[in-house]
Amino acid sequence: MKNILITICLLILCIVTSSCANKEKVMDKIYNGPEALEWFKKNDNPSALASNHFGPTEKAVAFVEKLYEAGVQEVRISQECIRDDEETIKEEGGPYADGIIVVLPFDANKKQAVVDMCAKESDSTYSKPEIKNNMIFLWWD
Repeated sequence: MKNILITICLLILCIVTSSCANKEKVMDKIYNGPEALEWFKKNDNPSALASNHFGPTEKAVAFVEKLYEAGVQEVRISQECIRDDEETIKEEGGPYADGIIVVLPFDANKKQAVVDMCAKESDSTYSKPEIKNNMIFLWWD
């Protein structure tokens, strides 16, 4: 009976650990990716980011530049949100993405200003962007 309980406990531990590891991998992909302005420079897609929200890439670039002017540490294109398959590149001229990560400034006033900018720019279906580890993930559907 003791061996059965130990085996069951080990199985539960393996399932939980595996689930947590998978979640960590997904979170790592969401909160990592190339720096946005560099990604835009190398991208020939005329609407490389959230075309339903920004339209041409130039508008997305302008938003990212405003974020940097407001004091963000970095803006990344979410690796999880990049479509860079052969068909997308052929049809659109380059990779496409619909999500970014904004690494917030440490200064409280600047941070609040950036959070407000992100909330204003975020998809209207969200009440406010979620902050994790001093980062905001913005996604447009």
